[in-house]
Amino acid sequence: MQPKLASSAPNPTHSVAPKLRGIPGGHDLDRWPIHVELRKDETLVSWWARLAHRYEVTPAGVFRELNMHVRSYSPTGVNQRLARPRNDLSERTGVSDSERAEAFSRQQRIMGAPVSVLHRFDVFRPFPLLKGSRFCPECIHEHQIWRPEWRDPLTLVCLQHSRVLRDICPGCESRPFSTIAWARRDRHPATCTEYVGEPSQLDRSRRTGCFTNLSAISAEPATTTLLRATEALQTFHENGGSKKWAGREITNAEASRALTLLTYEALHTPRGKRLPVTALQVGRAPQSAFIVLNQPSLEEAGAMADHFDLLRVHGRLAPIGPAHNIRSRPLEPLLHAIRLQSLQNRLPPTTQLAFRAGSSLPRAPHELRHRNTPTPKYALDWKIRPAPFSAVPQLWYPLGLPGFDLTDDERAQFAISIAVICVGRSISVASAAERLGAPKHAAARITGTWKRLCKQTGWPTLRQAILRASDRLTHDPSTIDYASRRRALSSPAQVDLLAQGLSLKASFSDPERLWTWCHFTQASPRYTPMAWGDLRATNVLPEEPSTWKRQLIHRALTEQCAEPETWTPP
Repeated sequence: MQPKLASSAPNPTHSVAPKLRGIPGGHDLDRWPIHVELRKDETLVSWWARLAHRYEVTPAGVFRELNMHVRSYSPTGVNQRLARPRNDLSERTGVSDSERAEAFSRQQRIMGAPVSVLHRFDVFRPFPLLKGSRFCPECIHEHQIWRPEWRDPLTLVCLQHSRVLRDICPGCESRPFSTIAWARRDRHPATCTEYVGEPSQLDRSRRTGCFTNLSAISAEPATTTLLRATEALQTFHENGGSKKWAGREITNAEASRALTLLTYEALHTPRGKRLPVTALQVGRAPQSAFIVLNQPSLEEAGAMADHFDLLRVHGRLAPIGPAHNIRSRPLEPLLHAIRLQSLQNRLPPTTQLAFRAGSSLPRAPHELRHRNTPTPKYALDWKIRPAPFSAVPQLWYPLGLPGFDLTDDERAQFAISIAVICVGRSISVASAAERLGAPKHAAARITGTWKRLCKQTGWPTLRQAILRASDRLTHDPSTIDYASRRRALSSPAQVDLLAQGLSLKASFSDPERLWTWCHFTQASPRYTPMAWGDLRATNVLPEEPSTWKRQLIHRALTEQCAEPETWTPP
């Protein structure tokens, strides 16, 4: 005897909530008769909501039909649950485990690209995913799907329709898919998923759905700059090829990383404050970052970064910082080059003078750089050849700096010598002073002397003059080895030893010894080495010895190396 056929329509009195029938028409089927395709550019939650609407039940009801226990119907949790392998789910829906896993990995890759950049360079705390999803009304009208990139806080534009994404539903003033309401109601995919109003806990069971038709809402057209910025953020990390950014030919992947970091710097807020998430707040950041990178040269990109207050000298993306606070983190090469090149002529003389006063570019010392920091490959003249220590006198030549008259200004001459020593080297001013035969504390006020010299012509002019002087001394070094002379006259006793070596019967007085040191090493009587003790200016006034003593000292020095008594740069 044949069993009685079941009715094609469910009995409305059997259950209050509609239920998907597992045995339609009285025949047991392994697969549901209606197949809803999972599209490539669709989230798993969107596909599940369309599947439930096709059978006119709630998404939660479909889970119950499959005996799938879901603790929370939040979009993130449901996406993860649907991505797991499950044979009965694949057989009933006609969508295989690999298709669901591929869709989940695709949306994770799209939403996780900015986060991976931030973790790689260890600069900012990542933005959390949006609570809910933005939407494009035209996409919903045409395809009735929700895309994964709409949950990315940096995605503001639909590239297919060139429209700015809408943030909230005008009916309930909430962002769709921000709560579990999407799983509690059977709704059309083009309508809002949220409830209306904010009722109390007791009234939650009587909340009504919004059901606003989101496809009928108008969206503003996006500007060209915002469109290009969004395209770079979304697609460049996946596409190959290269393009000119800030005057340098770089790959699209590097451009996407640089644009992401600049965008996050523009959105950065002090600790404790809420991060901006609305499209209006976020919209200016990618546009500013794109304008900076779209400049034709590194100098113009740096100027535009200053205009938008990006790449600050001591900011999170700064390639330089105080010597005691250099961050041990890798640097993005293009942003590194933009900041270095823009600071080339504008770095204040009081910033990082220890090893940047005369450098071709302000830079971090090599021994303090992070082991994973890429070598700057887009900055020009990263390091220049330094002048030899032995060729630099303690007091620079009075007329050896074109455009500056250093006559009768020992402090200025000493400051210029220290600056020339620092060119191309990572060395402190105290160490430079010691290399010049002066005590370390002699460099304590060197910053004030640099500032005084800058008032005459400005720091860029002084910096260029120092670089030219160092370069000239490097290619045409002095014929005097000042370092060997400072070693030969390192103490007052050494002067007497030189005289004894020549069988001189006359001894030198303290003023004569001080004059001998200053004349033959081109040094100041104020900056004698520590071995000279109190034998220095203000305590003892230098006194020139007789001509025959002077000639004999010079003869003793020239026995070590053939040198003139004095030398003037050409």
